[in-house]
Amino acid sequence: FLRLEPTPGYFLTRRLGAGKIGTVYLAERTGLVHKLACKIIKEGGLKLGWERELEKVLQLRGVDNVVQYHSHDSALDQDHRPYSYVMFEYIDGDNLNTFEEKHPEEVDMAFIESLLSTILNVLFACKSQNIFHGDLHAGNVLIASPDPRVRNGRRKIFVSDFGYGGFHNAIIPKGDF
Repeated sequence: FLRLEPTPGYFLTRRLGAGKIGTVYLAERTGLVHKLACKIIKEGGLKLGWERELEKVLQLRGVDNVVQYHSHDSALDQDHRPYSYVMFEYIDGDNLNTFEEKHPEEVDMAFIESLLSTILNVLFACKSQNIFHGDLHAGNVLIASPDPRVRNGRRKIFVSDFGYGGFHNAIIPKGDF
């Protein structure tokens, strides 16, 4: 999917990671500098009710520390095979698993307190909207690099991928808390 243009002006330039139903790429806009994260789901990868992920994120629009939705659609790849995509806010950093491997010295008590506080705040927002994340794990917690434009910038923590936290199979999802 690299170099694909899922939405006008945005080209997939780098693979960022993969989950159970899709692969996430960096989508960079030509001309005006802008980056988004683009989740690509191959044909047949979407299950009934997949739109619920987008509904959850839209209900949390504007909540701090929640990766924000941008747009979605379906298209054809270079070989004319159908796929679906969802564009999200791009977080420049790593998921919690990778962050801990790369920066073990930064995982101290202050970081852990900030991490827990952030996740609990996001879960409070979810609960207030009757939203069940259902897939909360270290791969869906993103640690943003400090913003170089901000004086004394710090890392920021985000929760992403409000996916298939429901009873779409025989497995009961784990509780968020």
